[in-house]
Amino acid sequence: NVHEIPIFGKNMTNGDSILIFIKNQSAGITESDMNSILIPKLDVDPKNTLLVTLSDVKDGVENLAKLYKINLISDHDFSKIISRVEEFVSVWYARDGGHK
Repeated sequence: NVHEIPIFGKNMTNGDSILIFIKNQSAGITESDMNSILIPKLDVDPKNTLLVTLSDVKDGVENLAKLYKINLISDHDFSKIISRVEEFVSVWYARDGGHK
């Protein structure tokens, strides 16, 4: 299936992949927003999936993210989001031996 995925990365050595979704909603991130991520995530089956947002996260979203192994990075401070994404990618990179 064809999906719109904001950021996709793949390790050419071992085939591991990562999907990064960026969602910002004035009303906050809801379970419906999570559902729009689940279909491409389940079809592509990446090793890692990130949802990055500056928006508030509504009830139930964190549990849904955990259930489907989606790493949720949420903060109102953009610089903190960048730091957390960099940290996540660095840990993933280091764990796989730096072969990205």
